[in-house]
Amino acid sequence: MGNPAAEKNTFAAFLNAAPAFAGDKITNWSQPKQDPPDVLCTTEAGLQVGLELTGWLDNGQITDAKAIEAIEQSIRKALRPEPPNHTEHIHYAWLRTLPRARIKPTDEGAGGTGKRNGSGRSAAAGRISAVTRRWRNTCSR
Repeated sequence: MGNPAAEKNTFAAFLNAAPAFAGDKITNWSQPKQDPPDVLCTTEAGLQVGLELTGWLDNGQITDAKAIEAIEQSIRKALRPEPPNHTEHIHYAWLRTLPRARIKPTDEGAGGTGKRNGSGRSAAAGRISAVTRRWRNTCSR
């Protein structure tokens, strides 16, 4: 959050609503000078729990994030099972989506059981292989 006064008020309200959120009663808490964490708690058992507070600015952001999450989930389902990554330079690929884009359940790869038998997965793997080959030819020199 970045505002110590707001963090203090937010955590105090949270602690009031859930005093045993850490699985034990919180006996002491403070805001360390070194951030993170925003809040450092001690439980009755003597365990320390550090918290970094974040927040949504408005409900519209939550709605937008959930919509994007649903789109990403439909893409991940279509690419399952994920093939092993044997590339040297590419650790993951981030797929960008169009607004309201969805992959129909009948088009999902779902381990090759969908109508398209994982063609999205094959296309993604083929594209990554092509980039890897090009990388070896141009960047390894």
